Order: sequence, then C-alpha cells, then structure tokens
Amino acid sequence: MEELPICKIKSCKEQAEGMYIVGGPQITDERDCCLYLMDGGTEPALVDAGLCYSIRAILAPR
Repeated sequence: MEELPICKIKSCKEQAEGMYIVGGPQITDERDCCLYLMDGGTEPALVDAGLCYSIRAILAPR
C-alpha cells in the first residue's frame, strides 16, 4: 500500500490507483457501508456509500 499524506488511517487499503477504502464493516463500524478516499491529484474526496456512523472517528486528526 502506498502511503498517502491524506490517509492517516492504519487500515487504509488501496483498491485501485488513487482509490482507498477507509471505512466499512470490518474497518470502522458494522453498520457502515464502504467509505472511500479518492486522490484526485489536487484535492482528496471522501465518498460515503452508506450511513457512516463513524464519520467523527474517520475525520478526526491523527
């Protein structure tokens, strides 16, 4: 896994070039769906495909 300066989550896993899974049932909370961090080159984007009960934990400074 290539470390991104924007991805400080230990369980952050690169799924495809520039796309990292940062949340989901085995990562944050069983109720969360998939949460992705996209590296767009100039700005990162967080894509939430679920309810994201753990958003505060995910966005907290590390």
